[in-house]
Order: sequence, then structure tokens, then C-alpha cells
Amino acid sequence: MLPFIFGALGLAVGAVVGAFTTHAFGESDRQAAKHHRTVANELADKYTNLEQKYYELADKTKKQIPNLTHQHALDEVEKDCLRLAVRLQHSLIDLMWDIDRDPTEAALKEFVNAVEFTNNFLCEINEKLICVPSDYYARNLIASAQREIILNSSEDFSNPSNRNNEEFTEKPLSRENEFNKEGISMNNTRYIFLNNFKGLYYFFKVSSTSKL
Repeated sequence: MLPFIFGALGLAVGAVVGAFTTHAFGESDRQAAKHHRTVANELADKYTNLEQKYYELADKTKKQIPNLTHQHALDEVEKDCLRLAVRLQHSLIDLMWDIDRDPTEAALKEFVNAVEFTNNFLCEINEKLICVPSDYYARNLIASAQREIILNSSEDFSNPSNRNNEEFTEKPLSRENEFNKEGISMNNTRYIFLNNFKGLYYFFKVSSTSKL
């Protein structure tokens, strides 16, 4: 049973580490980002050490070791796997609410994968699955798309070259042209928002369907 457990656990750890790292990369709070990178490194190290311990034990079993000693060692490794599984579960729940405060498209996608792989492993060992609120993905998809639009607008406004080009190339507009220009700008914003939302919605819909 242990070889299968290690395979599933390795996939779960890799996905969770990826989710923490991705969220840390796009996080605005540097202190929080540092904390999430630390958690990712700790989880990766715990799995690496546990894997090394298991393979060392497997190598020693080729030699003559009393059955009772061998079984006791295997039991300890299995307990360590369960402890790491619980740590993954708690870490993902914490990450879920951290993403909720500062959502990005990339972090949401990685979080979906992490929950799926971790729940697959938890299901195999008969542990409680991670439950995500029903409105979590849709709510954060909208928030991340809005955040991206605001950031892009701020960058365009703060870029001196863009403002200078506009000053020299733009001519005074009539009231009707100003209205049309604002309408085009609003339409572009709506298009970007809806396009991002549709793409992400499709991704999460496919992910949810694949679990059934």
C-alpha cells in the first residue's frame, strides 16, 4: 500500500507547493508572500525527507531484518504520511482564504489543481475532504478580472510616454465624439472582463466535471 500512497501523496504535495508558490508570486503583500514561499518549501522538504526515509527502509528490507522490526518501521512511515496529509489539508484551507483576500487568475487555477489532487489522496486514505464554498470560484474569478482591469488602467495612466503621445496626437473632440470615445472605452473594458470571465469559467467547469 505504501508505494501507491507515496505516488498519490507526491502528486498532492507538488500541486499544493505549486499553488502556494504561484500565489506568493502574484501577491501584493511582500510579508505574506514570504510566508507562503516558506510554507511551500517546508511542505516540499517534509515530503522529500519522508520519501528518502521510505526508500532507505525499502532498501534495508532486502537484507535480513526481523519481520516485527520491519513492520514497526513501515507503520511509522505510514503515520508520517497521514500527518503530512493533514498538514496539506490545513495548509490548503488557509491558502483558500488568503487567495480570497488577494485573488489572481493563476493562483485560482493552481488552487483548483491542488484541491483536486489532495482530495484524491485524502479519499484513498479515508480522511475528510477539503470543502470549498460553492460561490468561491465565481466570486474570485470576478474579483481577479476586476483587479486586472484596474491594474492595467493604472499602468496606462502612470506611463508618461502614453500621456505625452496622447497630448501631441489627440485633437480636441466635439461633445458627440467624446461620448463615442467613452462608449468605445467602456465596451473594450466590458469585452476584456467578459472574455477573461468566460475563459476562467470554462476552466473551472471542466475541472469540476472531471471529478464526477
